[in-house]
Amino acid sequence: MNCWNEFLFALNLTSVKAMTLPVMAANFVTQEAILWGPVTATGTMLTNLPEWPLIHEFITDAITAALAGEKTTEAALEEADKNIANLLETRGYYN
Repeated sequence: MNCWNEFLFALNLTSVKAMTLPVMAANFVTQEAILWGPVTATGTMLTNLPEWPLIHEFITDAITAALAGEKTTEAALEEADKNIANLLETRGYYN
């Protein structure tokens, strides 16, 4: 159920210039047809980032630390967010 909440939240708060991948994929489903090429391409975009294994590790570490009680949920996610932003900035994604 939470995944639908996240989708609806993103659907209502994103614009054409900045949208999440699930919202982008949903835009390729129309009343007339489903554009399978773009839908499939959108679904494979995230895992094709060369940084994805490191991003996955940051998120997994944050969830593990929060569930183990080592950090609060907010602190763990803030650390993961900072690590991901730092990684992407050093790799040239933010200019």
